[in-house]
Amino acid sequence: MLGLKAISVLLIVLLISGCARDKPASKSISNVSSLQISVASSSLTPNENRMVVTLWDGSERISDVKTVLIRAHDLEQEDSPIVWEGMAANYTDYAVPYWVVYPNFAHAGSWLFDIVVERNSGEIVNGTVAANVYAEASGVGVGMPAPPSESRTWDGNGDLSTITSDSSPNTAFYAQTIAKAVSSGRATIIAFTTPGFCTSRICTPVTDTIDALWETYQDKLNFVHIEVYEDFETLKPVSTMQEWGLTREPWVYLIDGDGIVAARYDGPLSVREITPIIQELLNGS
Repeated sequence: MLGLKAISVLLIVLLISGCARDKPASKSISNVSSLQISVASSSLTPNENRMVVTLWDGSERISDVKTVLIRAHDLEQEDSPIVWEGMAANYTDYAVPYWVVYPNFAHAGSWLFDIVVERNSGEIVNGTVAANVYAEASGVGVGMPAPPSESRTWDGNGDLSTITSDSSPNTAFYAQTIAKAVSSGRATIIAFTTPGFCTSRICTPVTDTIDALWETYQDKLNFVHIEVYEDFETLKPVSTMQEWGLTREPWVYLIDGDGIVAARYDGPLSVREITPIIQELLNGS
């Protein structure tokens, strides 16, 4: 364990921003195989700790996985001990399978993680990955009022492609502003994505998740899509991103009927992961 601090210096990298999450933010190749580990969440804090991990073999996603065990090393303690470990929940219904854990972070700083992957064949693959934990979360947090943004809408006139990069947009997502949706008394899903410019296979399917949720919940929830760019030449962020304190995408927010943030998701999001929270919200739990 004495060598972990030295090793971590080489491993610790900044979490990459925006839609470039198809390239691992930090990775290592194990001695057993060409396993590559990518942290696909960019807003880890001591209080907000949904850690999303994807697994790769070169450019190929790894999905034939039985279990993923993740152990967290506190690099600020002597000998960098393991201070947390847990089995990750898998979400293979997403276009790129991902795994989620909720580590306990005692403080902000750089953390090192051991990843132990048991593949369906029985092979055990080991790897390590480093990630930054920030003192404060970016963006509007859970429990806070949703900013009543006068986001862009479409009334059926003009070119919808000027306000969304989605090649096959659901027009219902542009029928009302965030301000109107969150003051309607009905729960709302808000997705901050850029389908046409997010080439990553990890973040682009978030829009597909929202499409699938709309098919199920269109009569019970409001749906708003925020294209993150004001225009597609300068790629200047829309003012709504600033109002919500966001500098990266994708983000998905679930707002309750009182206009309060009930949940939010940074990075990949599958239908199966968010559905229980939606049901709890609709059931008044």
